[in-house]
Amino acid sequence: MMFDEILERFQAKRVGAGYMAQCPAHEDRNPSLSIVEKAGRILLKCQAGCETREVLGSAGLTFEDLREEPKLVKTYDYVDENKKTLYQVCRYEPKNFKQRKPDETADGPGISTACGECFIASRPFWAPAMLSSLRAKKTRCSPPRSSS
Repeated sequence: MMFDEILERFQAKRVGAGYMAQCPAHEDRNPSLSIVEKAGRILLKCQAGCETREVLGSAGLTFEDLREEPKLVKTYDYVDENKKTLYQVCRYEPKNFKQRKPDETADGPGISTACGECFIASRPFWAPAMLSSLRAKKTRCSPPRSSS
């Protein structure tokens, strides 16, 4: 779940740098449930002493619901001299990078959805341009200029 969804679920109100809500795990007249987001993690703390598991259970949630799924922002294809995809580097938000390789078992061109679970030998992103420069006997090879 996203942080905003958690705040809405608990009907939390902003207090200082964080949020406070009534704890669903006990009879609560004054808000005692502190909710903050730090380094991409959602943290809950009942100031009256309820266990986080009890708080989540009373709201129909689990610890898994507190984890935000990283959002795939961009992929970078690393190809050989024949333009065949060797692997991809995936950029996620919050900022993180993982690699994935082509799925050899797919009927057509397919990319494994499992990122970061394989070792991939690195290769310069501009390797095809570098190889064609070398074949053309140019003395200098530099990365291609970005179009953005």
